[in-house]
Amino acid sequence: MNSDDSDMENMNEVDVAELLEAFGTIGSEQIVESDEAASTDEPDTLQTEILKAQIQQLQFADQVINNDLPTIAIATQSSVVIVAAKMQANCLVVSDSIMRMENISKYIAIAYAGLAGDFRELTKSAVKLYYDNIMKHNAEMRGKQVANDLRKTILKNAQLPKLRPFAIQLLIGNWSNDHGHLYQLDSYGTLKSPNFACIGRNAKEANGYLKKMNLSETNTVESTILFGIHALKLALETEVICPFELDVGIIDCNGFRYLSQEVISENLYTLFTLKYPEVVK
Repeated sequence: MNSDDSDMENMNEVDVAELLEAFGTIGSEQIVESDEAASTDEPDTLQTEILKAQIQQLQFADQVINNDLPTIAIATQSSVVIVAAKMQANCLVVSDSIMRMENISKYIAIAYAGLAGDFRELTKSAVKLYYDNIMKHNAEMRGKQVANDLRKTILKNAQLPKLRPFAIQLLIGNWSNDHGHLYQLDSYGTLKSPNFACIGRNAKEANGYLKKMNLSETNTVESTILFGIHALKLALETEVICPFELDVGIIDCNGFRYLSQEVISENLYTLFTLKYPEVVK
């Protein structure tokens, strides 16, 4: 674990069981607050129904996330690489308008799996928090601060009965202290700091592949891109993937940037001609 993430171990991650236990308390408080005429002796059945509804909403959020296109992120000492499947164009949707990842500053980018509307809302909130912090403290926020602020928003929606949980998982990449950093947020408000993560469709298979590869912090950007593309290919369950079917973003000492279609094509050629056979073993 790198230096910037050393204190992540002390962070209070929200266990699902603890979250559901909290729902009961928070739910009962909200009932009384929402109706001044409510009796202090609310029926247990009403609280139970509210709790069930919250659980059902979270389960629905999980289904939305698990059925969405996959997104991969890998953090190394030199960069954070994000590889995301693109929504294919049709007569109703212009694919170029649906961004699977977005930079909120020069050195911070966020990618997602889930509802695009929730992603737009959360990134808009993150941008506002980022520039508010600059105005108040004359200092830029790091990825960990952004992740913590977004966690509070997601957790609030997950816990309060009147709010719909965000049907989304986020991958937040950041370059700071001469190192790449990655943070993962789920719809329950759980915050992690993994070295790599896949979210969305077939995430388990892609994460299993990346774990098997024993990724190192010293991996080059070039090899990390290949690992990410192959993990995405596994998640999509396809034998062939074309350059226009994915986006690749990199965050390093030069900031955030997208790879061009030409560079993605070169990486696909390298991958599928097995010049790096260790990537696909």
